[in-house]
Amino acid sequence: MSILLKIDKLSAWYGDTRILNEVDIEIKEGEIVALIGRNGMGKTTTLHSVCGIIEKVSGKIFFNNNLISSLPSYEISKLGIGLVPEGRRIFSNLTVEENLIVAFRKGYWDLNKIKQIFPRLSERLTQMSNSLSGGEQQMLAIARTLMTNPKLLILDEATEGLSPNIRNEIWTIISQIKKKDVSIILVDKYLNKIKKFADKLYILERGENAWNGKPSLLTDQIIKKYLSV
Repeated sequence: MSILLKIDKLSAWYGDTRILNEVDIEIKEGEIVALIGRNGMGKTTTLHSVCGIIEKVSGKIFFNNNLISSLPSYEISKLGIGLVPEGRRIFSNLTVEENLIVAFRKGYWDLNKIKQIFPRLSERLTQMSNSLSGGEQQMLAIARTLMTNPKLLILDEATEGLSPNIRNEIWTIISQIKKKDVSIILVDKYLNKIKKFADKLYILERGENAWNGKPSLLTDQIIKKYLSV
């Protein structure tokens, strides 16, 4: 598998405060890669840097052999990176179907494909999106991003605050998305699920690389050192 995303010595700042310090990450085509670590360690900042949301960065980010670290976010999106942000951020004044159509770009994912993988949404296309449950709104946020037909799907806390049943539904959807040759980078708190679905893990500690490897190599000692509260 070839490398789809390469983050090389990425540093990032909010104002004068340095959040990331020379972070390195690689994602191959078809992989699910998880960023894990305690709260405030730079995971979301890494995702936002990839998407061009953070203004002050150094280092290089390559996507599909294109240098994207100096591009605006809309150009990065056009190249095939789709972000599902923390907090969903659906268009509450639009219906479910309108939320999906407004994001559409030509490719594998269209309204029919979305209805197949998200049966809950297919039953609610004419509903206003703000009338959906929290879990359904999260599904809509993922589906809307898929409608842009990304090569890389970024999920920031996609299961946060949801019931166990809805979380399980979303993890099943994530596994189905992977089968359609979409690479995924995610941040999530549920380590047992991450270990089951991810191909590779990166632990961030105070904005720096602390550990990376396959989930099978994540020992109790590493968990206690970097992930225990």
